[in-house]
Amino acid sequence: MPRNCHAVDKETVLAFFTEEIDGMGQHDGHPRNQGTPTDLALCNNWKLCELTHEEFFNMLIPDGTNTLIENKELLSTEGESKDTILKWLDLIQKGVNIPPIIVRTRLETETIDFSFYIEDGAHRAIAYKVYFEEYEYLPVIAYIGVRNN
Repeated sequence: MPRNCHAVDKETVLAFFTEEIDGMGQHDGHPRNQGTPTDLALCNNWKLCELTHEEFFNMLIPDGTNTLIENKELLSTEGESKDTILKWLDLIQKGVNIPPIIVRTRLETETIDFSFYIEDGAHRAIAYKVYFEEYEYLPVIAYIGVRNN
């Protein structure tokens, strides 16, 4: 069960994704994740929480491979994706608070067992995972959406 949660409204999460972190690339000129706001809007209840160790390591990466974050290796990434992960890892190592990840609960139709599905922030989550290979786990902050099946 996530810790230190407080309720947030859907608009806060959407604004965080679209404006604060430019999740769709509207400001940096690299369009991406165009369907994510629609997916996020499907969640009716949102909370901002600290993920436990178990919840974090059992999140599902959104790459279609059914890979849990605990099984993701930095060596399996390349190019821009790896560069992005390394950028986040550098910030984490410097003690910078990086933006929360955005996750949702598991749907009844999903057959693999996982704690949360990463809607946004897979690169940040992988950077944390790499960091935790050397250092003690520190709670990762996440927006958690509950989606009706």
